[in-house]
Amino acid sequence: MRSKTRRTAAALAVFAGLATAVTGEATAEHGGIPFNATALLALSDVDTRAQAYVDDNIGPAIRATDTLTAIWRGGRTDVAVSNSVWGPPTTFAVTPDASHAVVLEVKRQREPGDQSFEDDLEFSTTIAVVDLRGGKPRVVQRTDTGGFAAHSLAISPRGDYVVVANWAAPGEDTGIPEGQGRQLSLIPLRDGRLGAPQLFGLNDIPGPFVYPNTVAWHPSGEFLAVTIGPRNLVAFYRLTGGKLQPWGQPVAAGQFPFPGRWTPDGRLFVTASMEWDEPAVSDRNSPPGSLYSVRFDTDATKEVRHEVIRGARTGINPEGLAISPDGKHVVTVNMRYSHLPEGFDALRPPTTSSITLAELDRDTGATKVAGEYPFDGILPEGVVFDRTGEHLAVAVFDFNGAKAGRGAVQFWRLHRGQHPRLEQLPHRDHNAPRHPLIGRDPVIPGGPRTRRGPPQSGFMTGPRTLLLIHSPLVGPTTWQPTAEVLRGKGYRVHVPTMTATGRPYHEKLIRAATIDEPVIAVGHSGAGALLPAIADTAIFVDALLPHPGQSWFDIAPPPAQAQLRGLATEGELPPWHEWFAPEDLPLPDGPLRTQFLAEIPRLPLA
Repeated sequence: MRSKTRRTAAALAVFAGLATAVTGEATAEHGGIPFNATALLALSDVDTRAQAYVDDNIGPAIRATDTLTAIWRGGRTDVAVSNSVWGPPTTFAVTPDASHAVVLEVKRQREPGDQSFEDDLEFSTTIAVVDLRGGKPRVVQRTDTGGFAAHSLAISPRGDYVVVANWAAPGEDTGIPEGQGRQLSLIPLRDGRLGAPQLFGLNDIPGPFVYPNTVAWHPSGEFLAVTIGPRNLVAFYRLTGGKLQPWGQPVAAGQFPFPGRWTPDGRLFVTASMEWDEPAVSDRNSPPGSLYSVRFDTDATKEVRHEVIRGARTGINPEGLAISPDGKHVVTVNMRYSHLPEGFDALRPPTTSSITLAELDRDTGATKVAGEYPFDGILPEGVVFDRTGEHLAVAVFDFNGAKAGRGAVQFWRLHRGQHPRLEQLPHRDHNAPRHPLIGRDPVIPGGPRTRRGPPQSGFMTGPRTLLLIHSPLVGPTTWQPTAEVLRGKGYRVHVPTMTATGRPYHEKLIRAATIDEPVIAVGHSGAGALLPAIADTAIFVDALLPHPGQSWFDIAPPPAQAQLRGLATEGELPPWHEWFAPEDLPLPDGPLRTQFLAEIPRLPLA
């Protein structure tokens, strides 16, 4: 077990920032800088120095306990909760309704006399739930993940499951037989309480070192992405009946893919390859990283094949990654060699870190670097956009200028346009807790109602979550351009996919509507007839009105019924676009048309 511990501690020198921005209801200002959000949540690990990943010396304790900090407009609140910077920048997340945060301990809290990062700070399987409501965070549950070295988690878009990545892979160093891995814990989450974990192995991937790094839910909540750095793979799984099943073959994505995020429309999974090749190349001597996009295949009518697109180069050691709400920009936070002790390597001084800004083609998955921006900071990692996509928050573990063991949250502005660029905003407050880790997902704790525009705009009441439901005749691509515009205006938007599997449309619709927050259902075409059954508030977009006791075929005009009967074969209609001449489809050739046509299902006549 010790040999494994040495390997993983060196391979995953993940040191700081988890950024969870807090979008939605009000504007948080930190040091006078606007960030269009209700608050920022930051974990602080007081157990170790940044350089302990290299020299194993955790140094003196700065404070007695680790904390979760909520930085609100006008103040901040802290709650003691044990956590660790070991692992990817995804050790905590927030529920979709922003009522609770879930935090992994990863490594136990230090005790008097502890000195070694590797030997004294033992791995943990503890997971905690923090109630965020009322502006007074408090721990309401501590339980066990059931795995080993639980170090990364994600909460499903519906808030009903937490998935945790464990280092319980088969191999000589773990003693786990081949085919009996338990690398993923799937834990139900109901009303702010975690249930009993189910353990799943990545047993579709044979061989050693199948250690997961980042886990990320698809926006639909139906699929899961897992980066497996030591094997240079990204794997995908589908949640079916409370079980995780492989979805297509794992794909190779560079050398040691580590952080990863879905685009808002779910068509792409973007990961940053660290370009590590242990033991010769690691975080201590690595070259610049690389971005890889995976075009995600949801078509279950054929063999599932995901396509990998190699993209732009990033800075060195890109352990943090975020995608803008409109899906047009990717940023990586690059710790470079900032975690190395002074004098460790004369060729790689621990002087600065950097942020890489890249443009993302949402149709092809191609990325292009717009700029790299050095800045003073030790082990920055957590990064998140605000809800407008105009500002970034970056968690910084420590600073070269002070090295006082106090981190901070820094802010950057994204200037869009033909030549996008980043601008670092004045850093006015270093009083954030030591080693802030900001969680990824936007959160909306209780407080004033949501603002929909810039900070100076007025308040609005009512739900800010939209459920865009496509017609049974087509697929979710019909809503994607609209969803991107709405997300850019600050709405939380769900576009469920209800054509990828054989489950009946109405069952998928009911499942998609199980969101624990006020929601407006927006239905197009044939989806309109079902809206009153799933939501109190509905918007009909060129949609059918309900006709109780009648199907859509029953209410069609007689000439249309006759036409459809003529098209049907053995009671099944051809795909919708084949009902008329190709030139009658008002959609130009290109990736959008291809995706649209690929989603169209075959349906029964009545």
